[in-house]
Amino acid sequence: MKKPQVSVFPPELTTALYRRAIAAAWRAMHLAETGSEMRGPHRMTVDRIEMAIALHVESAMVNEYGEARGAAAALALLTDMVEPTLLTAPPVLTPRGCEVMTELYRTLPAAFEKFCGTSASLYRH
Repeated sequence: MKKPQVSVFPPELTTALYRRAIAAAWRAMHLAETGSEMRGPHRMTVDRIEMAIALHVESAMVNEYGEARGAAAALALLTDMVEPTLLTAPPVLTPRGCEVMTELYRTLPAAFEKFCGTSASLYRH
């Protein structure tokens, strides 16, 4: 994994930015390929995709490496998943990003469907 660039923003904000960009890029790619926002029995909203990333990618790394190292590893992975033109062009997944998201959605349906029925969100509205 490449090392994330030094940011003036807190790591939590940087992680949230990458998570949102990856979710938007994955949804856009799926819509372009299939013409549908449905993936299995649910709609692929950016919020749902973000939640899947947070719960099943970031949390797995924190559980494996501990809070500080896991959060840093998760940020490094998320950085690798999106093209570096993130701030100047619409987000695009890297081959690694496509691989991680494909695997996430291949292995996730049952747990994700159960969670999505709760209408929970990462953000307070």
